[in-house]
Amino acid sequence: MDTKTDRQIKFGEIHSRARVKARRSQEWVANELKITRKTVQNWETGATSPSFFESLEWFRVLNINPFPYYLSLIHPLELNVKGGDSDAKIEKAFDTLIHDISIDDKRALLYLYYGDHGSSPYSVVQLLLAHLHLPILPRLDNAYAVLHKYEVYHDMGETICNSNIQPNVNDLRRAIERAEKSAKNKEFGYNNVAEK
Repeated sequence: MDTKTDRQIKFGEIHSRARVKARRSQEWVANELKITRKTVQNWETGATSPSFFESLEWFRVLNINPFPYYLSLIHPLELNVKGGDSDAKIEKAFDTLIHDISIDDKRALLYLYYGDHGSSPYSVVQLLLAHLHLPILPRLDNAYAVLHKYEVYHDMGETICNSNIQPNVNDLRRAIERAEKSAKNKEFGYNNVAEK
């Protein structure tokens, strides 16, 4: 059974992993968050912990999606999704994911598998996997094209399955803007946590 100290250390580890993945120094994070380098060190070692808001700010300045990191705290599986993990471990991780995602994300996944869109769900997943393995600039090109075509066909009334879940165009635009900013700054990725 994990102690509070164990959980605090794990919380620190996710912040450290995210910073390293974003290729940022502790000094850089401290400057961006307007805190001391010692505070950054303490948060990363688990000596102290940021508030949830401070943690979200950590991921926002790093341009890293916090969801996988937080999910790893709730369900601490280091998954080898290439196939190295047991089917039972994958099933358990998937069950946890489905339990934790929003109802709109559940509707979108159900639409992917059961919607009358005319594409094989397996093929859509393979297309998404190929897309995610591209560097960020070609992914941006694809996103611009899809958003533009969706808006044009939507305005002409020629999209399909209009009674089913539709994309959140505003969220998609924000995601594209964040990805563009990330690409210009030569960052690894982006998140869609809004800056206020």
